[in-house]
Amino acid sequence: MGWPETLLLYGALIGVFLYGGALIGAAIGIVGIVGVTLATGIRLWPTFGDIIWNTATSFTLVAIPLFVLMGEIILRSGLARRFYGGVAEVLRGMPGHSPIPTSSDAPPSRHLQARRSPRR
Repeated sequence: MGWPETLLLYGALIGVFLYGGALIGAAIGIVGIVGVTLATGIRLWPTFGDIIWNTATSFTLVAIPLFVLMGEIILRSGLARRFYGGVAEVLRGMPGHSPIPTSSDAPPSRHLQARRSPRR
């Protein structure tokens, strides 16, 4: 089977799986398994478990979701609001203060309010 036929087969399989409602990762994985089977037969099937394990336990795939989870915990616990409030209080006497607490506590700008049409 040549490259154009293989590419057409992979595209058709991805389209069928995604149109059928499969998850993107599952569709790509199944098409990958089909591609490896077509290229080498079933002799590489025992390596699939090792490939999946090494990919799922890579530092990037573990660190990024945990970092997002940590941010959500800090945000929902109120720690972020207290921290930025404390920073704003400490920097209140300095010219310019801190851009983060200042912008988060600031009322809407006058420029945006001036654009609204006055009611008559």
